[in-house]
Parts: sequence; structure tokens; C-alpha cells
Amino acid sequence: MRRASKLLLTAALALLLVSVIVFHVALDLSPLDAFYFAVTTMTTVGYGDISLHDAPPGIKVYGTVLMLGGVVATAALVGLLADYLVGERIEKLLGKDTRPMKNHVVVCGLGRVGIRVAEHLRASGYEVVAIEHVEAHPHLDEAKRIGCHVVAGDIRSEEALRAAFIEQARGVVACSNDDLANLDAALTARELNPAIRVVMRMFDQKLAQKISGAFDLSAAMSTSSIAAPAFAFAALHPNVVGSFVVDGRTVLNVELILGPGSRFVGKTIREVERSVSGRLTVLAWGPDDQERKLHPTGDTTLGERDHLLVCIAPDMLDEVEDYARA
Repeated sequence: MRRASKLLLTAALALLLVSVIVFHVALDLSPLDAFYFAVTTMTTVGYGDISLHDAPPGIKVYGTVLMLGGVVATAALVGLLADYLVGERIEKLLGKDTRPMKNHVVVCGLGRVGIRVAEHLRASGYEVVAIEHVEAHPHLDEAKRIGCHVVAGDIRSEEALRAAFIEQARGVVACSNDDLANLDAALTARELNPAIRVVMRMFDQKLAQKISGAFDLSAAMSTSSIAAPAFAFAALHPNVVGSFVVDGRTVLNVELILGPGSRFVGKTIREVERSVSGRLTVLAWGPDDQERKLHPTGDTTLGERDHLLVCIAPDMLDEVEDYARA
């Protein structure tokens, strides 16, 4: 639309220039008077001080064409100004971003899962474009606050994905509440960008695994299946803070606070990991009331009230908690 308006405006300026030359030669007007007369004719606001009443027939016909062309030129100018002054403002209100992006992640759906995914990606320093219906998502302001670019549209539509620069994206996460919409968005994204990494949310884990293999998606995950073990064990053990699945086996994230008589006190992290038959991995460590460090060195010596975040198998939970307290 902008390109068409610019072409019309260019044509109008060319017509104005030609008209100045025609009136200067045919009516023997000075260049300034010819310019004045051409403008008043094109805008159809002639004051009567200069007219084509006594002009040759050819010039009268030209003047008539010029007036009609002036109406078109005026409409083109108004359209161009409206496009620049109003159009971009509307796009911003709708959340559209026209700045080209590259090597970013597209998040399809700004529900509870989508906004959390976007937050983690932004916290890790990645550019994020989120796609969602304007009327549907309650997290629009939050997404903009954390620096996401938002495209208003259907996650399944090619137009919305192109507006999110899917061809230049490094990955797409389809995580709306609609399994079919997620699958449609994932397949469309893969069609537009065959090299893109696709992660799709589905509620049925078995179906997710089948679809992932059948459509060659990077990953299809059931958030409910991933979260279920954490909910189940957290109901019995308040130290369980999360879980994940590796090759079909559940791994728990457990937070431990070492008591005065803990078997771990005085040992290094390397010794602690070996003492549990290599089935415990320390992810983070920190003294009480201090920020924990990720992946502490194996020669770090543990003390009372130290905090540990460890990964263990569910069957090791009771034993490890006893080691931390005893």
C-alpha cells in the first residue's frame, strides 16, 4: 500500500512539473505564475485571477485532465500521510513490529506456559516474538514489559508467522492450549523454515512422542506429564522443587539444607556425589543466606546450613534427605 501511494505521489509531482512548463509556454505566464496556476488547478481551488477561458481548446482539455489528476494526487497524498502518521501507530497498538529480526525465537501462544517460556528466553538474552490474538491473551502487557515483540494473529496462519519473521528465526515454541493449533503452527513454521528447531506442547505425552517422530519435529512435550511427578512427590516431600524426564525415567530436583549432624558436612561435593553411588548430582550450592552458585567445583567443602540443589532418582529421595538431616 505504501509503495502504491509513493508511486501516485511521484506521478503527481511529475504532472505538476509538466503543467508548470505547459502553462509557462502556452499562456505566456512567468514560472512563478505558472506554478501557482498549476497548483490551484490541481487542487481545484482556483481563485479566478487566472483562467483558461480564452485559452486554446487543447490547453482547456489539458486543464480538465489536470484537475481530474489533481483529485487523484490529493487522495494519494492524504493516503500516504495517513499511512505514516496513523498506520504505524495502529500497528504498535496491535503489537506488530516491522523491524526485521534474525536468530530469534517465536513463541506461539501467550498463555500461562507461553509467558513463562518467553520470560526464561528473555532472561537468557534471546530475542522473542510472541504470536497471540489481541483479545485472547491476558499477558500482553507482561510480554511487552520483558521486551518481547508481539504479533496479533492466529498462530496457525502463515501471515502471522511471516510477520514474526519465522524464516529468519532459530526456533519456534508452539505452546497454546490447543493441541491441533500447536501442531498446525509447528508444521507451518517447518514449511516456511525447514531448518528451524520446533518444540510443541501437547497434553497427551504418548501422542506427543508419536507426532514428534511422524512429523520430524525437534520435540513434542506434554507439560502436564512433565509436571505430574513434581506435584506427586512434592505432596510427600516439601524439598522437591521440580522434575524432568530422561529416557522415560523421572529425575527429581531436590533442595537440601544440611543439618548440624548431616553426613555431608565436612565433605567435598565430589565426595558427596560418590557416597551416593554416583546417583546424585549437585546442581547448585551456597552457604545459608547467600546466593547459590550453579555447578560448584567438586573440591568445595560443605558446612552446616549450606543449601544444595541436587538431582536424584525418586527411589533415592528418603535416603538423601536422611543424609542431609542426620
